[in-house]
Amino acid sequence: MKPLYSIFKTTIVSCLFFTSTNLFGQCDNLVPNGSFESFSALPNDDCDWNLAIGWNNAATSANCNTTNGTPDYYHLLGQGQYSSLPSNYFAVVNPLDGSAVMGLAGTIDLVPAFREYIAISLTSPLVVGQSYTMSYSITAGTPNVGGLYVDGWGASLSVGPILQSAGTSNVIPITNLDYIVPGVFSSAQWQTFTFTFVADQPYSYFTFGNFYSQANQTSVSYGTQGFINAAYIFLDAVSIIPLSTVPLTVDVPDFNICQGQSVVVTAQVTGGLEPYTYTWNPNITSTTNPITLSPTQTSVYTVVVTDCNGDTASASFDVVVSVINTTDVQTACNSFTWIDGITYTASTNTPSFTLTSAAGCDSVVTLNLTINNVINTTDVQTACNSFTWIDGITYTASTNTPVFTLTSATGCDSVVTLNLTIL
Repeated sequence: MKPLYSIFKTTIVSCLFFTSTNLFGQCDNLVPNGSFESFSALPNDDCDWNLAIGWNNAATSANCNTTNGTPDYYHLLGQGQYSSLPSNYFAVVNPLDGSAVMGLAGTIDLVPAFREYIAISLTSPLVVGQSYTMSYSITAGTPNVGGLYVDGWGASLSVGPILQSAGTSNVIPITNLDYIVPGVFSSAQWQTFTFTFVADQPYSYFTFGNFYSQANQTSVSYGTQGFINAAYIFLDAVSIIPLSTVPLTVDVPDFNICQGQSVVVTAQVTGGLEPYTYTWNPNITSTTNPITLSPTQTSVYTVVVTDCNGDTASASFDVVVSVINTTDVQTACNSFTWIDGITYTASTNTPSFTLTSAAGCDSVVTLNLTINNVINTTDVQTACNSFTWIDGITYTASTNTPVFTLTSATGCDSVVTLNLTIL
């Protein structure tokens, strides 16, 4: 506020400590220092709006005098009757977000045209055609002194700064009243007002205050009226957040890799609003995109993408791992010719051969070969006059030449030779 009535203020100092919370979600707030948490120094008097980094008083002069509006900066660690929280000259109020608030007057009964504004340059101009949501919170607090409740509180967006007329503290005339609080505001509790809109100009400036002229403003008295009575509110948690008009989607292709290899996986995200957060499953701690996976066997994965507005989309994908080491188990009689073109005549477990798999990987095959050789036996027999053998022939003289071939238990030939003695 300003020296015009500072002599009527009293001192009530009390300090509480609060932890700042992010009232805007994860999306980038285009209003820098929207909760007045960043400051160059703690406030200790009225007119300390300039201590809140980035903010200005929407006047052609930054002087603390009656020729322009002079908002007040309050902090839980502020000193003095015009800058302390939760109790100060005007009311008892705790910050909604963090440790600081801004205070503004919307009229004074002795100077009805008096207005105070607080303004700031956005981090980037709004994009024409893009959807946004504007939000701010105000309260009149629990009054410590009598005053006025009025209508006309609200915000204005402009391409450049809008200012009070030079040398005056009068109302800033605007024609766009889309972001004005409806009716006379008198709430002792924080009230949040949110407006969704599509930018029709590349607005780069935010200004808050009371935009109703004296002729259009409704005023209601409260409390014990003093010599000077003001319509005074506290402002906190100012934000302008872009909104997505394109649904959030995510896509991840399937992959084929060779055993022992890794693959870099990139989630292709469209729509929604950055920044995105990534949750990969199963059992993946990384939240980055892309990520590197090194599965030892074919696996199915899922990624869940969340944008800054809390919208989610998910996709599943396969990583197929080609097995490259195999063993060819073979059994043969006498000899075996393998894929390497070599004929083996003895059991072995050492030959290997390299092929190319369908995935383009080296496939090393090892031969495990068992050779079952021909079994040779002699059937020694003695008979009188004659002997009929397994070949069906009746022999009447001694012999050592007949041969008969059987099949062994291993499936190989078993050659039996007859050694016969006829008595």
